[in-house]
Amino acid sequence: MNSLFAVARAAAICAAIASCRSATSPADDSPARGTDASVTDGLLGPDAAAFDASAVDARAIDAGDMAAIHVLFIGNSYTFVNDLPGMLRALAASSHAAPSITTEQVTPGGTTLQDNYLGPDARPAIAKKAFTHVVLQGQSVEPLLQPAVFEKYALLFAGEARDAGAVPTFYETWARRSGDAFYQDPLSGGSPGAMQDTLATEYAKVAAAGPSGTLLAKVGDGWRSALATQPGIVLHQPDGSHPTVAGTLLAAYVLYIKLTGHDVPAASAVPAGVTPADAAALHAIALSVTH
Repeated sequence: MNSLFAVARAAAICAAIASCRSATSPADDSPARGTDASVTDGLLGPDAAAFDASAVDARAIDAGDMAAIHVLFIGNSYTFVNDLPGMLRALAASSHAAPSITTEQVTPGGTTLQDNYLGPDARPAIAKKAFTHVVLQGQSVEPLLQPAVFEKYALLFAGEARDAGAVPTFYETWARRSGDAFYQDPLSGGSPGAMQDTLATEYAKVAAAGPSGTLLAKVGDGWRSALATQPGIVLHQPDGSHPTVAGTLLAAYVLYIKLTGHDVPAASAVPAGVTPADAAALHAIALSVTH
């Protein structure tokens, strides 16, 4: 009986993840993407046109004062919607301040860390040994529905990143918007606060268990703070899951500070679709969750 129950439960979890993929925006069902640093055609959702990373040339930076940072992003649509890697590059390039930042990404829609680990692109990209950091972003609900599997593949990825000479960096994601259908599942915790608590716990757990020097970018904590203190800044797209440009900018701020160990330069450009006042508020929140 116990084995039958376990099989049934595993099937239910797999079905729940598949349901979450199909219930969100079309970004979660997008075809797989390779490790192309110049990919900007993956900008999906209503805010996609608001940011053009190609408008900023990273070569304009004088990187003589600080070593360049080369980042491989492994994740899914939470990374490629609004081109988070490109936005991170632009924060550095538009300021004309060191360090320079280059990025590549392996971000097939809807994938878990297990999917990416067993897939054809992520591990070969790490094995190129071309990166200073590997940013790891799990599927939005996998830490809640299958925490043991999430932890296993998070740590496998972290170990391979360290073996390749890169710093593993976990990108903690955010809770679904209040009222989302996912909260009907008991494993969700039933509310955004409970979901965020579990996400934070799981990402902190794998960061602590990872190789020495593993980083944790608390993007989800930043979202929680912004939603509580800046209710006028819309972070979720209408699907209640994916980020608006403001949501991606908050993620970029947190990642810039965590990866460089420095504050975002004051001269960094603010993407279209975000007001300077909102950007300043998001910047302050990013500082609060990284220090």
